[in-house]
Amino acid sequence: MAGRSSKGSTFERNFSRRLSMWWTGGVHDDWFWRSHGSGGRATQRFARGQETTGYAGDITATHADAYPLLECMSFELKCGYPKVHVADVFDAGPNLKPKWLEFWQQAKDAAEQNGSLGCALITQRTRRQPMMWISQPIAREMKLLMIPLPIRFVLASGENVYGMTVDEWFENVTPEDVLDIIA
Repeated sequence: MAGRSSKGSTFERNFSRRLSMWWTGGVHDDWFWRSHGSGGRATQRFARGQETTGYAGDITATHADAYPLLECMSFELKCGYPKVHVADVFDAGPNLKPKWLEFWQQAKDAAEQNGSLGCALITQRTRRQPMMWISQPIAREMKLLMIPLPIRFVLASGENVYGMTVDEWFENVTPEDVLDIIA
């Protein structure tokens, strides 16, 4: 278990730095960072009816000018898990609950706890490209801004999920787009 925890922590730190550099136009690498307890503190407080604004999920803002991104979306990150694949959602059969759906629910819960428009689930399987899965409210706004959404699928619940590589996100979406989404 220590290996997965360490791998996840490294993944979260690296993603936080990249997110910070993207948000600040390459100026700062520290505007986003791992949430305290990887969002666990916010989850516990939420269960007691208390808010912990901006701390649900795996990434939090460390600079006031970074908070608009968290208004748009909360982030849940999962690294490793070589046996967990989004395709499990489609072929697991009626008696299995795919782990991917558990991850997706965690992302949605973080968005609810933060009061974000929607959520982003970032997954990276071993030796694979990191993927970003976003919820319908964000995707709807991205479509209005003419931002490409390469993958779309519908869960059994009827919920639309949109996906792309993390690289595609950083190449096609700008911080200004995010500000337009939440405006």
